[in-house]
Amino acid sequence: MMPKHALDAIDEVLKRYLHSNDIFSGTIVLLGGDFRQTSNIVLKGTLIVIIEISLLSARTWRHVRVLSQSANMRSMNQDMFADWLLTIRNDSSNDRENLVSIPDEYVEKGDLVESIFDSEMIRFSARSS
Repeated sequence: MMPKHALDAIDEVLKRYLHSNDIFSGTIVLLGGDFRQTSNIVLKGTLIVIIEISLLSARTWRHVRVLSQSANMRSMNQDMFADWLLTIRNDSSNDRENLVSIPDEYVEKGDLVESIFDSEMIRFSARSS
Protein backbone atom coordinates (compact mmCIF):
# COMPACT_ATOMS: atom_id res chain seq x y z
CA MET A 1 0.00 0.00 0.00
CA MET A 2 1.18 3.49 -0.77
CA PRO A 3 2.23 5.54 2.29
CA LYS A 4 0.23 8.69 2.98
CA HIS A 5 3.07 11.06 2.11
CA ALA A 6 3.19 9.65 -1.44
CA LEU A 7 -0.45 10.54 -2.16
CA ASP A 8 0.00 13.98 -0.62
CA ALA A 9 3.15 14.46 -2.73
CA ILE A 10 1.18 13.69 -5.91
CA ASP A 11 -1.30 16.37 -4.85
CA GLU A 12 1.48 18.93 -4.24
CA VAL A 13 3.22 18.21 -7.55
CA LEU A 14 -0.03 18.57 -9.51
CA LYS A 15 -0.83 21.83 -7.71
CA ARG A 16 2.63 23.21 -8.41
CA TYR A 17 2.80 22.32 -12.10
CA LEU A 18 -0.83 22.95 -13.00
CA HIS A 19 -0.99 26.18 -10.97
CA SER A 20 -4.14 25.26 -9.07
CA ASN A 21 -5.05 25.02 -5.40
CA ASP A 22 -7.77 22.42 -6.01
CA ILE A 23 -7.16 18.90 -4.71
CA PHE A 24 -5.03 17.13 -7.34
CA SER A 25 -5.50 20.32 -9.41
CA GLY A 26 -8.95 19.07 -10.35
CA THR A 27 -7.56 16.12 -12.29
CA ILE A 28 -8.66 12.52 -11.95
CA VAL A 29 -6.01 10.36 -10.28
CA LEU A 30 -6.50 6.64 -10.70
CA LEU A 31 -4.93 4.35 -8.12
CA GLY A 32 -5.10 0.68 -8.95
CA GLY A 33 -4.52 -2.51 -7.11
CA ASP A 34 -5.78 -4.41 -4.11
CA PHE A 35 -5.13 -2.19 -1.12
CA ARG A 36 -5.78 -5.06 1.29
CA GLN A 37 -2.78 -7.06 0.13
CA THR A 38 0.23 -5.34 1.67
CA SER A 39 0.38 -2.86 4.50
CA ASN A 40 3.25 -0.43 4.91
CA ILE A 41 6.35 -1.83 6.55
CA VAL A 42 7.64 0.16 9.51
CA LEU A 43 10.72 -1.13 11.26
CA LYS A 44 9.66 -1.87 14.86
CA GLY A 45 6.42 0.02 14.19
CA THR A 46 3.32 -0.61 16.22
CA LEU A 47 -0.08 -1.13 14.63
CA ILE A 48 -0.98 2.49 15.41
CA VAL A 49 2.17 3.77 13.66
CA ILE A 50 1.46 1.61 10.61
CA ILE A 51 -2.11 2.93 10.41
CA GLU A 52 -0.90 6.52 10.85
CA ILE A 53 1.36 6.29 7.79
CA SER A 54 -1.20 4.46 5.67
CA LEU A 55 -2.98 5.95 2.69
CA LEU A 56 -6.16 6.24 4.74
CA SER A 57 -4.45 8.84 6.95
CA ALA A 58 -3.38 11.10 4.06
CA ARG A 59 -4.85 14.62 4.20
CA THR A 60 -6.09 14.16 0.63
CA TRP A 61 -7.79 10.80 1.32
CA ARG A 62 -11.11 12.39 2.34
CA HIS A 63 -11.40 13.68 -1.24
CA VAL A 64 -10.89 10.22 -2.74
CA ARG A 65 -13.84 8.36 -4.20
CA VAL A 66 -13.31 4.62 -3.95
CA LEU A 67 -14.73 2.59 -6.82
CA SER A 68 -14.84 -1.18 -6.69
CA GLN A 69 -14.96 -3.65 -9.50
CA SER A 70 -17.74 -6.20 -9.04
CA ALA A 71 -16.69 -8.62 -11.78
CA ASN A 72 -13.29 -9.87 -12.81
CA MET A 73 -13.16 -8.47 -16.33
CA ARG A 74 -9.85 -10.16 -17.06
CA SER A 75 -11.28 -13.63 -16.63
CA MET A 76 -14.18 -13.09 -19.06
CA ASN A 77 -13.54 -15.09 -22.23
CA GLN A 78 -10.12 -15.90 -20.83
CA ASP A 79 -9.90 -19.38 -22.32
CA MET A 80 -10.84 -18.23 -25.83
CA PHE A 81 -8.41 -15.32 -25.62
CA ALA A 82 -5.60 -17.56 -24.35
CA ASP A 83 -6.19 -19.98 -27.24
CA TRP A 84 -6.10 -17.09 -29.71
CA LEU A 85 -2.80 -15.86 -28.24
CA LEU A 86 -1.35 -19.35 -28.62
CA THR A 87 -2.32 -19.42 -32.30
CA ILE A 88 -0.42 -16.17 -32.78
CA ARG A 89 2.57 -17.53 -30.92
CA ASN A 90 2.53 -20.66 -33.04
CA ASP A 91 2.14 -18.60 -36.24
CA SER A 92 -1.00 -20.53 -37.16
CA SER A 93 -3.16 -17.41 -37.58
CA ASN A 94 -0.60 -15.22 -39.31
CA ASP A 95 -0.44 -14.76 -43.03
CA ARG A 96 2.73 -14.60 -45.10
CA GLU A 97 3.13 -10.85 -44.56
CA ASN A 98 3.31 -11.28 -40.76
CA LEU A 99 -0.13 -9.76 -40.28
CA VAL A 100 -2.29 -10.96 -37.41
CA SER A 101 -6.01 -11.43 -37.90
CA ILE A 102 -7.85 -10.10 -34.83
CA PRO A 103 -11.29 -11.65 -34.19
CA ASP A 104 -14.18 -9.19 -34.12
CA GLU A 105 -14.96 -9.87 -30.45
CA TYR A 106 -11.56 -8.42 -29.47
CA VAL A 107 -11.91 -5.23 -31.52
CA GLU A 108 -13.55 -2.15 -30.00
CA LYS A 109 -15.61 -0.57 -32.76
CA GLY A 110 -17.17 2.20 -30.67
CA ASP A 111 -15.67 4.96 -28.58
CA LEU A 112 -12.81 3.40 -26.60
CA VAL A 113 -13.17 5.84 -23.69
CA GLU A 114 -16.90 5.15 -23.38
CA SER A 115 -16.33 1.40 -23.46
CA ILE A 116 -13.78 1.56 -20.63
CA PHE A 117 -15.25 4.24 -18.36
CA ASP A 118 -18.82 4.65 -17.22
CA SER A 119 -20.83 7.74 -18.21
CA GLU A 120 -20.54 9.28 -14.73
CA MET A 121 -16.73 9.27 -14.94
CA ILE A 122 -16.84 10.83 -18.42
CA ARG A 123 -19.20 13.59 -17.23
CA PHE A 124 -16.96 14.28 -14.22
CA SER A 125 -13.92 14.52 -16.47
CA ALA A 126 -15.70 16.95 -18.81
CA ARG A 127 -16.70 19.17 -15.86
CA SER A 128 -13.15 19.34 -14.52
CA SER A 129 -11.52 20.32 -17.80
